[in-house]
Amino acid sequence: MILIIDYHNEPTEDVIGGKYYKFRSKLERNWAAYLQFLKESGEIYDWRFEQTTFLFPDEMKGAKQFLVDFDILNNDWTLEYHETKGWLQGKDVTKFKRVAKYRPEVKIVLIMSGKAKKDENRLRQIDKFSERIIFAPDIFRQIKGVVNLI
Repeated sequence: MILIIDYHNEPTEDVIGGKYYKFRSKLERNWAAYLQFLKESGEIYDWRFEQTTFLFPDEMKGAKQFLVDFDILNNDWTLEYHETKGWLQGKDVTKFKRVAKYRPEVKIVLIMSGKAKKDENRLRQIDKFSERIIFAPDIFRQIKGVVNLI
């Protein structure tokens, strides 16, 4: 209930790639379906949901950990991480900044559900610390009818 009230997320459950998942939002669910499509198409080797937590124990204030939404294992055995967001908060910028500080080798991709004017400043900040920013609707339009989206 808190997720819906505070963040306007709609938690959902689904079976993707033969595994049962509880997602915090439809964006997470749809991104998982897209990643499964990429896996089945041979574009990526595999993906996992909420498997990696980055810890920042030396920080006195703000985020001390970051549970990333998706771990992506590429075909060349490199790892990258995808974080889905409907909109951005200051703590999101802090998390990306801290990963860049403590683990500069880590590649985090931000997946946004849309382009909201209120997010512009935070997007500019996160862009400095992320591998890239992807707007999910651009991807979903291309795969509509091929991947089961909700």
